[in-house]
Order: sequence, then C-alpha cells, then structure tokens
Amino acid sequence: KIKFICDKNTVGPAWVIEERFVTRISNVTISGCAITGLLSKGGAILLQNTSMEMNNMIFSGNVATLGGAISSIGRKQGNDYLIVRNSLFRNNNATNQGGAIHGLRVPLELYNCTFERNFASDSSNGGGNGGAVYINGDVPRSHRVENCAFDDNAAGFGGAAIHVSQTQTGIIIGRSVFKNNNANGLLGPAECVTTSTCEVHG
Repeated sequence: KIKFICDKNTVGPAWVIEERFVTRISNVTISGCAITGLLSKGGAILLQNTSMEMNNMIFSGNVATLGGAISSIGRKQGNDYLIVRNSLFRNNNATNQGGAIHGLRVPLELYNCTFERNFASDSSNGGGNGGAVYINGDVPRSHRVENCAFDDNAAGFGGAAIHVSQTQTGIIIGRSVFKNNNANGLLGPAECVTTSTCEVHG
C-alpha cells in the first residue's frame, strides 16, 4: 500500500491528472496535503478533463479551497466521471465547497465509502456548501451514493454531508447512513437545490 504524507514543505496536491481517458488507482493513503489560494482545488488529488476510478483509498487531513481531498472538473460535454469504492475520507477541509470531494460536470458514484469529520467552512460569497461532498453542473446520468456512511461532517452554510446543485439528473442515495452532520445555514444532511432532485432508497 502506498502512502503520501505531506509536510509543511509540500505545495499543491499529491497528484494532478489531466486530459486522460480513464485512470485507476487503489490502495493509496494521502494525508496532510494542503493547497492555498483563492481557487485552489483538490488538496490531495486534482482531476481535470479526465475520468477516475478509485478503490480502497484513505484521505486524511487534506485542505484546499474546493475539495479538501479531491477536486474533479470535467469537460462541458459531460464525458468524464469519478467513481470511488471502499474508501475513507476523514478530517479533510475545504475553505469554500466540498469538505472532502468537489465535483464540477462529472457524474459522481460512491460505493461503500465513509466520510467522517469533513468540513466546508466559508459561508461567505456562496461558499460553505457540502460538508463532505459538493456536486455542481449538468451531467448525462444521475450521481449515486450506495452503502456509504456520513458522520460528523459540517458545512458553514448548506448540505451538511452532500450538496447537489445545477444538475437536471440529480442524485440517487441508497442504503446509506447519515449521523450527526450539521449545516449552519440550512438543515438536512443531504441537500439538493435549484434544478436538482434527491432520490433516497432504503
């Protein structure tokens, strides 16, 4: 198993992956990485115009403006995606959106993942949304969350665990547990706004 442990001399994400078709990574731990700046993205991993499949990952104590652990930004055509399985996100912090994961124009699928004590902190200028996960932008299929646990995540404004906005396809949540998540501005662990829909099963 590979470990990336960042220190005060580390600048930027552990990985930046751009303009690839599909990348698969597994059995990696990334902790303590931080990237600063007004629009810094992905404390641990930044994905741009690429699809990613992850399995058995640990993200701990990573910090960025957008996506404390991961920021995934897709092409406008909506062809890119992010799938994460069997992974742990703990104590990651976004100073704006998506304490653990920030997604823009990418279908997001989460299976058997745990999100603990992630935080999207800044509620000014439309920020502080998605204590664990923030998703924005139209995509060709619904986002999915299956068999996941969200515990003690917090948002400075809305979507204590999950915030979804500006997508016609919405999100499907199945057999997942939400406990002790808190949003200062709006109530509810999972929040869908504007043109989005939340569909919850089990």
